[in-house]
Amino acid sequence: MTPNGGYALGNVSCFGSGPLGPNEQSPGQAPGITNEQHETAHTYQGEALGPFYLPAYGVAAAIGALNGDWHNNFMEAGPMSNPPRPWP
Repeated sequence: MTPNGGYALGNVSCFGSGPLGPNEQSPGQAPGITNEQHETAHTYQGEALGPFYLPAYGVAAAIGALNGDWHNNFMEAGPMSNPPRPWP
C-alpha cells in the first residue's frame, strides 16, 4: 500500500492512508477531480497499452525525472490535468 496518494496497475487502483485518499482532490488535476478519478484514467491507459503500460510509464517517468519532476510526464497528461494537456 502506498503511504500517500494512489497508484494504478491494470484495473486495480490502490490508495494509502495518507491525506491523499481516493476522495481527495488529486494534485495537478482540474478542480473537482478526485484521486480515484485520476487513477481510473490510468486503468484505461493500461487497457489500451496492455503489456506496454509499465514500460511506457517507466520511459515517461524517466523523461519527467530528467526534466525535474518524474510525475510530470506524458502518461500523467490528459483532459483532467490543470491546465488540460492532451495525451500525445
